[in-house]
Amino acid sequence: MEPETQKIETADLEEYNPWELQRNPQLVAKTEPKPQPETDEMDFDVEEADKGDQFMAVLPWLGALVAPSNPPKNNPHVPTKSLEPEYIWGYRCGDCRDNVFYTNEENNIVYMTAAIGVVFDFANNTQKYFGCGDKEVNQNAHNDDITALSIHPNREIVATGQVGKDPLICIWSTKTMALITSFKQGRDTRAVRSLGWSKTGRYLASTADDNEHTVFVFDVEKSAKVCEEKSGPDPIIDQDFSTKEEDSFVTAGKNGVKFWSFKNPKHFEYKKGVFASHKMCDMTSVQYLDDGRVVSGSVPGDLYIWQAQACMKIIKAHSKPITAISCSSDGTVITGSADKTLNIYDKSFAIVQTITVGSNPVGIDQDEKGSILVGLRNGTIVQWNNDLLKTLMVSHSDGEVWGLSIDPKTGFILTTADDNKLLIFDPKKNVCVVTKGVLNEKKGLKPKIGGASTLSQYPPNQCSRAVAISKTTGNIVIALNDGSVSVRENFFKINTEIAKIHDAKEWCEVICFSPDDKRVAIGSHDNFIYVYDTSNYKLLSVCKGHNSYITSVDWSSNGEVLFSTCGAYEMLYFEAETGKHIAAGGSAFKDEEFFTFTNKLGWPVQGIFPSGCDGTHINGVDRSKAKDIIVTSDDWGLVNLYRNPCLKGNSGKSYVGHSEHVVRARFDEKDEYVYSVGGYDQTLIKWKVVG
Repeated sequence: MEPETQKIETADLEEYNPWELQRNPQLVAKTEPKPQPETDEMDFDVEEADKGDQFMAVLPWLGALVAPSNPPKNNPHVPTKSLEPEYIWGYRCGDCRDNVFYTNEENNIVYMTAAIGVVFDFANNTQKYFGCGDKEVNQNAHNDDITALSIHPNREIVATGQVGKDPLICIWSTKTMALITSFKQGRDTRAVRSLGWSKTGRYLASTADDNEHTVFVFDVEKSAKVCEEKSGPDPIIDQDFSTKEEDSFVTAGKNGVKFWSFKNPKHFEYKKGVFASHKMCDMTSVQYLDDGRVVSGSVPGDLYIWQAQACMKIIKAHSKPITAISCSSDGTVITGSADKTLNIYDKSFAIVQTITVGSNPVGIDQDEKGSILVGLRNGTIVQWNNDLLKTLMVSHSDGEVWGLSIDPKTGFILTTADDNKLLIFDPKKNVCVVTKGVLNEKKGLKPKIGGASTLSQYPPNQCSRAVAISKTTGNIVIALNDGSVSVRENFFKINTEIAKIHDAKEWCEVICFSPDDKRVAIGSHDNFIYVYDTSNYKLLSVCKGHNSYITSVDWSSNGEVLFSTCGAYEMLYFEAETGKHIAAGGSAFKDEEFFTFTNKLGWPVQGIFPSGCDGTHINGVDRSKAKDIIVTSDDWGLVNLYRNPCLKGNSGKSYVGHSEHVVRARFDEKDEYVYSVGGYDQTLIKWKVVG
């Protein structure tokens, strides 16, 4: 099966709103920096272990641990094996623009996802990374979501900016992937909302996400700030430097455009664009033409042409908001719109071609050969060349990504998220082979309160936090956020539903098949575990006893017993056939080597909690099939590797790249790779196990 290359049919958002971050308090929280230790330097290190009040409150579970009769010898040192990033699926598309570009290397593009800058050779399907890998090696790279990216005029150097209390801006090379220099935007500026290079590459302008939308100019050669000025309460969406003057640029946003000049840095100032007799409106994108004029895209879908800070004329372009603009040196202008099309204009602004791309373009770039690169709001990056629309990257694009399962037979990876997509990736070819998987064709109602917390625009019946694959039948079991479960036939009939289950009263985040695949257990946020017969998906038993939502379930090797944990840090054992709670399970199964071990509580994983975290810090755990190493994923964006067993005080290795809570990390069937997904960073990382 080959990946889809011409048609984009993945789910898309219903409506484009360039100011959604300012209008929706929930979405504003998404751009706020994650809680960090109270230090001047923000990194991944936190305070001494086991000191938080919340963690102390759950320490009693340690007293319930029972050591094996003949415990294995503990090795407290870091494991000899390591992880190296080999391929990443992801593209940040929800709240930023102008973030995908051609580099000066043929068939190479650069974009960002999570806390990673990605250089992608799409001809050879290979990638290079800035800020992904061993934590110690990448300690000077980004440590939170990258929210802006801009490429130097030489098409080799890139600037990226992030979320943070004092957001970091990094300048790095697309050839060596090495950091050239870095500086902080300014304390309490929240995030770098946009970046722009002067035409010589000496200056870099950034716009902040603070209340006054402060604008900064930096001298990159000196790594020093030149000037800063408050823009006012109106948010800034886009910016571009003048093609004629080194010390002038324009910004677009609420209520129009502003022309900035720092000829005298002490009098850094702007002048508002004058609409004159033309209709005033909000602007979503802006670019300088080679002759010094400015073209901006508006919410109504019109192009505004500016000269000497005055609007000269308006051109009707699209039926919906213009979301991106690209202007080349030869005069070619391309606009992208929420109407899901691109328009190509000649020098007189006559439309010479309209291209349907299937989603809202958020970034457009052109190369010298006439190819057009487009980043889309549905998480896809495409290239238009010789009348062919080719898909270069596919990813999730809304809410959180939690669902992750690896097929033992094919090695294919399945992911589900809060965007009504079910994506299947082939890790051998590093392509997305299924882009048309849909969680639910019919849109349901959104609950007023309760349910899985998400910023997604999709209702619960089109969101999923768990998925699992049967190695014998190929059946795919998908838990939806309304508490229902959908069983699909297999990869190639991904939208063929063979069973529908709705026993759980709340959403489920745990699904696991028994060793013989004859049963499947589903853990719900209603505190129960539901066990089904996979021959007909009829309910066999309900395991009751937990006082909080189910966080993990593992089967015994013979498939008769379930070991589970919950949000109240209880470790319970149940008979799978009857659902009966086994009161003395800790002692009875102290020597049991469970078929899988994904519980974050237990004797072999008591040392996985890093310093300064409460018990909720760890989100995912998995033991290798060879049972020699353990991988964990946590709230600080880290994937961690430990020896098995990992007792208190043992050391591990940590790996960066994700920018949000890493909710899952799983070994493949041969322990050759680890796959991890980050919640709101919507990124899937393939890590090679080396050593």
